[in-house]
Amino acid sequence: SIENFKEKIVVAQSGYPKLDAPYKLYANSNPQGIIVYAPTPNDLTGNKQSEAWQKAITINDYGVDVMQALLSGFPDMTVVFKPYKRELPDLVQKIDIACKEQPNYRMDTSGSAYWDLYSKTNILVSDFSSTAYTFATGLQRPVAFFSPNEDELPSEIINGSYCQHRKTIGSVSKNCEELISDIKFLLSDYDHRCSIIEQFVVENFFTPGEASRAGAECINNLAKNVLPIAETDFTVWQV
Repeated sequence: SIENFKEKIVVAQSGYPKLDAPYKLYANSNPQGIIVYAPTPNDLTGNKQSEAWQKAITINDYGVDVMQALLSGFPDMTVVFKPYKRELPDLVQKIDIACKEQPNYRMDTSGSAYWDLYSKTNILVSDFSSTAYTFATGLQRPVAFFSPNEDELPSEIINGSYCQHRKTIGSVSKNCEELISDIKFLLSDYDHRCSIIEQFVVENFFTPGEASRAGAECINNLAKNVLPIAETDFTVWQV
């Protein structure tokens, strides 16, 4: 009955269902000497045309440089270029052509089906893509953030939750030289860095690995006009 929902709004924090799969399927996976470059994509839908968004996209001006720096900086590791599924084809081809002669280069076209690749990855390199936090929190492994426009970012972005936690789950580099140096440090301190991320997940995520179940139970209980499940934090606003 609609009467059950009048004059109140209940918001239940049941977790992030997207992380359920890595928690259950890849909890015991081990990295296999792989670095993945997964940058923010160009927006082909026209929904993200702000100046801030344009500064977040680094693949256009730096994609080739980042990949070549990674390939030469880590010759004993496999360096994977993972473009967004609908990234500009000419841009993807440009980077692929510039790198394909390197023996440790690989391109991945898995699109959104990336967990198998991520489960084998030591470090993810990104800029402002949400996949950075998905990787770090899903597998508790570090991210190297490449941010050549760092000094030009507006305060609302620098002070936002995305930027505030970058150094907790990894490093922030303003150029390719810093990027290679930062990744080497992350690798040298790998277990410790992973433990920091694990603690970050414990402190900031609800019901890790069980968010889908918790969310479904909350919806079911609310439909019955009872409170969300006991293990879930919730807030009720009177309208």
